[in-house]
Amino acid sequence: MVTTVKKRMLRAAAMLFIAVIIASVMPTFCFAGQQYVFDNADLFSPDQEEELNALCEKYSEKSEMNFAIMTSDEENGGVMQYADDAYDALYYDGSYTSGCLFLIDMYNRKPWLTTSGDMIGKLSDSFIDDLVNGDIVHEYLVDGEYNEAAKYVIDGVYGHMYNSLSAGEFIVAAVIGAIVALIFKFSVSHGYELKGSQYTYDVKSNSNVKLRVKTDAFTHTTVTRTPRSDSSSNSGSGGGSSSHTSSSGNSHGGGGGRSF
Repeated sequence: MVTTVKKRMLRAAAMLFIAVIIASVMPTFCFAGQQYVFDNADLFSPDQEEELNALCEKYSEKSEMNFAIMTSDEENGGVMQYADDAYDALYYDGSYTSGCLFLIDMYNRKPWLTTSGDMIGKLSDSFIDDLVNGDIVHEYLVDGEYNEAAKYVIDGVYGHMYNSLSAGEFIVAAVIGAIVALIFKFSVSHGYELKGSQYTYDVKSNSNVKLRVKTDAFTHTTVTRTPRSDSSSNSGSGGGSSSHTSSSGNSHGGGGGRSF
């Protein structure tokens, strides 16, 4: 009995040791309780800021990337530079740098979405331009509905990245679909069953087959030549966006800049 207890204690100690080792080498993503909305221009009400912060926190936790919103009314050297530098100041002091920041620049009266790390490869230039410079965000900004503009952009980024079902959602959908298909199959089969009698269809005596000979005659060929474009002209047409270097020396993607 004593030997069995000792073995269990040693086994538990070994498992705890392994868990500690794994935890020490795996990257940690801690988002709960962090600040994600930096309303330096006082564009949001307290309730709006709380709602946007909760939204960014949720998306950050699910994606394990940074989602942030910032407003500013101070003089700066340009909306892109300001957004990049703001992101670098917030997130480049550690090892976890992938994500995005949506800036509403009231000094230049322009919006900008800056991306970093893995986020650069997930959003194309055309998608960012349509999202940030599109009429919906522009009208929100013109009408002073800054919180709606920020929410629309953040929702759009996350929705674009995760527009497919998760593994759990896929399994649930597959199970439900299989159940519905089985119910339909059994109901149809039951509806066509013969009630109280046996019936055999005589295929041989009730069928008629006629075969006709068909031949294909070759007449001519048609050749279409399409000029091949220079591969260098498509260097920026991949799935991600083009990138540039911030004043801190970090790579960023992004877009925006439509005046409101």
